[in-house]
Amino acid sequence: EHYLSTLDKGTNAGENALMYYSDDFKRLLSEGKPVEEAVKAIDKGGVPAMFWYSTNLGRWAKTKGFSTILLYKNRVKTVMDHIISLDDSYFYHAPHRYMAAFYSVAPGFAGGDINKAKEEFDLLKNKHPNHFVVNTLMAEVYATKIQDKELYQKLLQEVISGNPDSMPDIKPEQELEQKKAKAMMAQVDELF
Repeated sequence: EHYLSTLDKGTNAGENALMYYSDDFKRLLSEGKPVEEAVKAIDKGGVPAMFWYSTNLGRWAKTKGFSTILLYKNRVKTVMDHIISLDDSYFYHAPHRYMAAFYSVAPGFAGGDINKAKEEFDLLKNKHPNHFVVNTLMAEVYATKIQDKELYQKLLQEVISGNPDSMPDIKPEQELEQKKAKAMMAQVDELF
């Protein structure tokens, strides 16, 4: 419940930031336009607010369950697509991490596409080869989806043996991903 509440607050804070940032966005929402349409009024300066809005909303929906994911998937994906069109490199290409996960976990009828997921992960690994979250996410959602135990273990071992100082700006996150990778590695026999 605390996690859901925190995600709800994050989603609301992101939407409020967007309304504060753009009078057009605020006006469109007040006219009853959906976020998917109103977000087109946001320019590159609003990318951080859009990203954290959609990230919190997506995680909130995932926590609530499959039917909630289906209800909000188009909104989150539309916002992420708009971010990519404005600044796909935001926060170490974070919108591409979202898309990689989305394409990996969504069923085909809802937009999932394992080939697109692989393309997104390849882009991320090329742009940020030392960003541990790329490996842990790829292991978690892609390697498990295609049931590639060897890839899963390889990705996690790269994180476990990696140097968190390789990206000093996000060293604490890198260290957390190393802990996560160790925990994930302990689950390998349950997953494959």
